[in-house]
Amino acid sequence: MNKLYRILLACLLIGASQACQKGSSGGAPYNAPNLILGKWNLQKQKTVIYANGAVQLDTTCVTSFTNVSRARFNKDNTFNSVGLWSSDSGGNINLGGNNTVSAGIDSTAGNYTIVNSSLNITASLAGLRNMVGFYDAASSSGTVIQPVNVVSRSSHIDLLTSSQFNLHYELVYNTIINNVTTNYKEEEDYYYTR
Repeated sequence: MNKLYRILLACLLIGASQACQKGSSGGAPYNAPNLILGKWNLQKQKTVIYANGAVQLDTTCVTSFTNVSRARFNKDNTFNSVGLWSSDSGGNINLGGNNTVSAGIDSTAGNYTIVNSSLNITASLAGLRNMVGFYDAASSSGTVIQPVNVVSRSSHIDLLTSSQFNLHYELVYNTIINNVTTNYKEEEDYYYTR
């Protein structure tokens, strides 16, 4: 009987220690408001955009010398982010076979709160590319550009530790052009490190 109690006590202690590990099981840990503070460097951004349920864009961008993005979260529940990027189209035959380089910069700032695993932000985070839904459907200031109707926005912390921060962001919107409604869903996955 004594042996059974020891086994049960050991299982209880192991289970309790696993439950208390910071961010080990994914999502936002109990101390997320403290862990998120400071500067985060974006390593990878995955974007998928659907139009009426069909994939229109599925791309992944990674950090490089010409693709950089950072976000900073402050104690006063404000944040700012900046993204710089460029891309080389290769030899486009319509442009005389010359390479076309495009570049961009974006910066955002706003307020944030963390509720359970949701990161509520008043402006989108700048990333490694200027994606359609983020900037055409809703400008960085959060205002809607007509004729776009934002249906919902949500962001979920998939992982938050002292050195890693993964965020899933969804934007659902629709457009009505010439009495034709197109429903869009944009999913952004951000992978940050310190």
